[in-house]
Amino acid sequence: MPDAPAVTSAALTRNTTPVITGTAEAGSTVTVTIGGATYTTTATGGNWSVNLATATPTTGALSLNANGANPVSATATDASGNVSAPGTQSLVIDTTAPNAPAVTSAALTNNAAPTLTGARWPSTPTAPTRSRPPPPTRRATSRHPAPSR
Repeated sequence: MPDAPAVTSAALTRNTTPVITGTAEAGSTVTVTIGGATYTTTATGGNWSVNLATATPTTGALSLNANGANPVSATATDASGNVSAPGTQSLVIDTTAPNAPAVTSAALTNNAAPTLTGARWPSTPTAPTRSRPPPPTRRATSRHPAPSR
């Protein structure tokens, strides 16, 4: 009996029709089931893939949860007809944009190097950036003449 295929594609995506990839016994027929559809492909050199945007299911119709978990199951069938145990993955599709970050620092300050504070959506993997404005320019007035150099 062949070993269970491994599903190696990303477990989190924003793509609603991703490419599902994995590894299995070289030359085996891999049967992949996701979203009510079943696909068949060959593990060429031990690698297989199913492009959900272009592949035609052998049975069923693809219906993915566009904002949630989608169980993936893959089995391998070797040349002798032996079927492996399933390899599985939970594919999460997330098409919801995060909320805009909230800046909570003071809007007005006379500090030339202010500290900016705020909050962002916890799963957003980016750090806030800041650029420092140029220092204020000073003009001499008749009451306070510019120093001599």
